[in-house]
Amino acid sequence: MLVAQMLAAGRPMEIDVVLVAVQRFARAAGVATPHLDALTAILRQKACNLGLYALAAGANGRVDHA
Repeated sequence: MLVAQMLAAGRPMEIDVVLVAVQRFARAAGVATPHLDALTAILRQKACNLGLYALAAGANGRVDHA
């Protein structure tokens, strides 16, 4: 299911599976992902505002963005 369809249907978001995994692979390969980073942050916030994604705070109280 596409991200837009998940949002429209009110389904929990699979942001970590779909986007964050790609970010991690890219970082491991030394590849910058500025557009993906921005998209992920925006999508996380929108989904969180709709109650479809819970932002996880790390030990320091900051949100872990992978």
